[in-house]
Amino acid sequence: MFKALKFLALAVSILLLGWGIAAGRRIPLSTSSAEAYSLYRQGDDHLTAFQFAAGVAKLEQALTLDPGFAMAAAALSEGYAKLGRKADADSLADLASAMVPDVPHPVERMTIQLRLADNGCKRWIAARDSLLESLQKAAPDNLILLTGLANQAKRADDPEAAARHYRRILRDHPNFALAYNELGYLHFYRGEFTEALDMLQRYAFLTPDAANPYDSLGEVLTELGRYPEAEEQLVKALSLQSDYLPSLLNLTRVYLAQGQVAKGTGLLAEIGRQMAGTAFETRVREFAVGSYYAHQLWDDLDHATAEFIVLYPRHPKALLFRGMRLAVSSDPGLAVAVVDSFLGDWRQQTRYRDKPADLARFEALECEFRALISTNLGRYDEAAAHWSRALGLHAGRQHPHDLVPLREQFGICLLAAGRPEEALGQAGEIFALNPNHPRALVTAAEACLMLDRFQDAAGFLDRAAAVLARADPDFPLLLQVQGLQHRLADLAGS
Repeated sequence: MFKALKFLALAVSILLLGWGIAAGRRIPLSTSSAEAYSLYRQGDDHLTAFQFAAGVAKLEQALTLDPGFAMAAAALSEGYAKLGRKADADSLADLASAMVPDVPHPVERMTIQLRLADNGCKRWIAARDSLLESLQKAAPDNLILLTGLANQAKRADDPEAAARHYRRILRDHPNFALAYNELGYLHFYRGEFTEALDMLQRYAFLTPDAANPYDSLGEVLTELGRYPEAEEQLVKALSLQSDYLPSLLNLTRVYLAQGQVAKGTGLLAEIGRQMAGTAFETRVREFAVGSYYAHQLWDDLDHATAEFIVLYPRHPKALLFRGMRLAVSSDPGLAVAVVDSFLGDWRQQTRYRDKPADLARFEALECEFRALISTNLGRYDEAAAHWSRALGLHAGRQHPHDLVPLREQFGICLLAAGRPEEALGQAGEIFALNPNHPRALVTAAEACLMLDRFQDAAGFLDRAAAVLARADPDFPLLLQVQGLQHRLADLAGS
């Protein structure tokens, strides 16, 4: 009898262990294994730090020790999704959902359901709002609830509300690193660059062994034109996790921004080979197309879009990329026909008719295509009008750094149309975010030359030359800088 009671007491203590340890996060969890709970916590922390492979490994061990551990199954589903393993993610989401009725505690049941819903589990998405409402009453300090509220604000495109929820998280959980990452980006989107970098540096301080905080710092520093610092952060991220895809892609952006085309395209090709056959292959190819377009590497763009169309003919972006490819080709007539065709098809899709924000983005995309085609035909005033309308449609809907490629091309068209003051204005808009943007510096220099502002032109060219100090010798923009410097010297001599 004594032995039976002792065994029962031990079993109850293990079952309740999750409750006791989780008190710091106010998430009651039930599991039959103390070791499984410890592994779950470690795995969940890895997910928070974007160390998805490590997190999945720990969570798999936890679920092996306790196959009925529902929260571990929900977390593992999230980890699989982050690794691009959709089938595994869906399978674990179904498993966790099946376990929910057996979970003894109401708060635990609701947090599992909310976590699954936020990870895209269709079974619980419809209940997400009611889960949030119920948890706010039953467990207002629950960390999964608070992150769910922040996610809800992000879905509603309400950055101020999202920031409030993340600050609320930090009030009780000052070491919750992910909140610093989110707040860092929210500050950046608002143009609060000092505050953004401060938040991301705090994130790095809390998780010094994770790649993501250094990746985030690298990405923001790239957008601000602080390329050597950005490269330093991204290299540090990759020293911690050599296969971290976001940092690999962001490093190519740093190389291309400084005119190191061979280095950037070579790295992209290597990433493509590494990701071949994985769920991330398409993402890498989409990134390559966007990068080549943004940096006006037309030959690379032609090759990348052609490959994408052949490999993924049914992909939603295949037609888009075909139109992009033709818009900068030597056959503008065919480009007009193809663009008209797929834009007509897109107009028939319900979401473009019923959602004003989606419709505005679609109309802006059409303006970009018309602008590229008009530029190819030498109709620069017409192209400038299209770029201007595209920027107007994006106003209030896109972050300033998302509009930089449009402003670049708008400025170039304005120069070609003989409108240097307006071109200088577009360069100035870019400089407010990135004072070292090389193409904007060249546009500003050309505009100043047209306006006989030779000293200003020389200043812009010196800055451009400094940014492109490591560029490939045959990089077209570097050759343009050198040509303008020679022209300026001739003007000074005369």
